[in-house]
Amino acid sequence: MTTMKNKIVASRRSKDAKGLSGDQRRALIGEQAQHNEAYDVWFRAKVQQALDDSWPDVPDDQAKVHFAERRATAGPK
Repeated sequence: MTTMKNKIVASRRSKDAKGLSGDQRRALIGEQAQHNEAYDVWFRAKVQQALDDSWPDVPDDQAKVHFAERRATAGPK
């Protein structure tokens, strides 16, 4: 008869479809969560930086002319 503890240990050692054990999968999920949190902090800082930017706005017509000139001088890819 298999005890509950043995079943838990066995499930941690069994592999999923990607070849990861339960412990490896949990570690990977933890790393992804840390990455997501770090990215969120970075992204929010960049958004705040853009909102705080004091650089003057460029009118739409002026921006269109500027980038049309850049495309014309760049030539084909």
